[in-house]
Amino acid sequence: MHKAIGKQLRYLRRNLKTLDSMLDHFEAPGQSFPLSARDQRIYWRGAAQVMQHIYAQQEGMYRSKTCRYDDRIVNIYQPYVRPIVRGKDKGNVEFGVKLGVSLQQGYTRINTLSGRPMPFS
Repeated sequence: MHKAIGKQLRYLRRNLKTLDSMLDHFEAPGQSFPLSARDQRIYWRGAAQVMQHIYAQQEGMYRSKTCRYDDRIVNIYQPYVRPIVRGKDKGNVEFGVKLGVSLQQGYTRINTLSGRPMPFS
């Protein structure tokens, strides 16, 4: 398993370097952009930095031979979402914000809020 993870990390490092070099050569006159419109939006909205950060986290876990990393990113498109250990039969881990809500005199009140809240748009 450790050997396979190391191999995948090397593939990812190679692909990130290839993407960076493709974008460096893009500035040459007469060349079209190497990414599709969808991939361009994802890349320019910060996915490149998120992927670099995920790679660094995974490589750190690989080198230290651990499966734990504080504030580990689990979703490229929503890097602010964190796993929450719940200990339920259905699943030990849930993702998102844990919210404690009560109803008082017809008003909804948020009592507790844990995890990183999703940004409002």
